[in-house]
Amino acid sequence: MQSLFQADEERAISIIQQALKANPAPCQNFQAAAVTILGSRRSPRTLPILLDVARSNPDPRLRLTAIKRLGDQRDEAIIDELIKLYDADQTKEIRVQIIRALGESRTPHATAKILAIARSADEVPVRQYAIRYIGELKDPASLDELIKIYDADKNREIRGQVVHALIRMDDPRARAKVLEIARTGEPPELRYAAIESLSVRGAAGYDDLLQLYNSEKELRAKQAIMRGLMMTKDPRAQTKLLEILRSSEEAELRAFALSNLRSKDDPQVFEQLVAMYDTEQNLMVKQMLLQVFGRSPNKSGIRKLMTIARNDPSVEMRKRAVQFLGQSKDPEAMKFLEDLLK
Repeated sequence: MQSLFQADEERAISIIQQALKANPAPCQNFQAAAVTILGSRRSPRTLPILLDVARSNPDPRLRLTAIKRLGDQRDEAIIDELIKLYDADQTKEIRVQIIRALGESRTPHATAKILAIARSADEVPVRQYAIRYIGELKDPASLDELIKIYDADKNREIRGQVVHALIRMDDPRARAKVLEIARTGEPPELRYAAIESLSVRGAAGYDDLLQLYNSEKELRAKQAIMRGLMMTKDPRAQTKLLEILRSSEEAELRAFALSNLRSKDDPQVFEQLVAMYDTEQNLMVKQMLLQVFGRSPNKSGIRKLMTIARNDPSVEMRKRAVQFLGQSKDPEAMKFLEDLLK
């Protein structure tokens, strides 16, 4: 077909038109390829065919492909037709594809339509997709629109999508808005999501999260901040969680810090956890430390469990240590258990 287009465009178009009218199609892959080829040919003859496929072809996949190819044209006249098609069609997949095509066109007319959809479309998923596109523009005008949408709309999914878009914009005002939501946003679940989203900023996100943690009083918010700290993958996050584990007055926060320490198998971190067991007073934290020792491939953990199994003042902790030793299937642990039975 590509060769035929080069040799005789009229004949190629005629064959494609006949193939697209065939129902059922003798070869669906050929129909899809034909629409793609039409979209790659910037010819006045091909655009009406693509528009016809986009409006009324019985195969949704062909309609989606045609819409995508029409967006690639970046033609204002085509944009008008896509907007008409959006307004006339209620199918979510078609509408989302039209938004994608409008976005690819990068024309002011298309952007204005996407903004209108983001503000007031009936379907939440469609609005979310439009908001995502606005965030990708990364300009002051689009930032203004996102903030207006967040402030005016009470829908949780819409607000969440705005936060998702704002966090990826390299603009001090976007950062300030996300921090405002992280401090005072409603409902609480949206606030926690905003907190965790700060992690995508890496080191800058770590600084924001640390500032939030130091001023935060609410337990679940602090837990969200701790998750965000580890998600930044900043090496300072591990140090902060160890600090919380050692010194926080709230047992739940200490346990949460331990559960989120992703580098428990780091030798230096692990040795600190092993040493912490002997001075720890909180039973819940001690039990979690046993789990860490039992599930780690680090030999220090196995040997610490052996010491606990033999000498711990608590019979219950000795029993738990024996249980974890058995689950480890470590040869040294198995030998220890045999000797303990003797």
